[in-house]
Amino acid sequence: MLSNDAAAIAVRVVREELQASGYEAVHVALSDDHKRWIVLCDAVPHTALERAVVVELDAGDGRLLTIRKPRIQ
Repeated sequence: MLSNDAAAIAVRVVREELQASGYEAVHVALSDDHKRWIVLCDAVPHTALERAVVVELDAGDGRLLTIRKPRIQ
């Protein structure tokens, strides 16, 4: 699965699981162990992480692992 695929799946997950429309993927990263896609999704117009969510997907099959708020350091 490519990063573009992960982004599309993550946006669909946000729409279906959180019943939230108007979100887009703003960043996609593959975990260091190559087992998870980590996708940052934010509402449009962007909210400076106010309404952002992180969707983690299995890198092999795109299965949802978790949805969480971003960790801000």
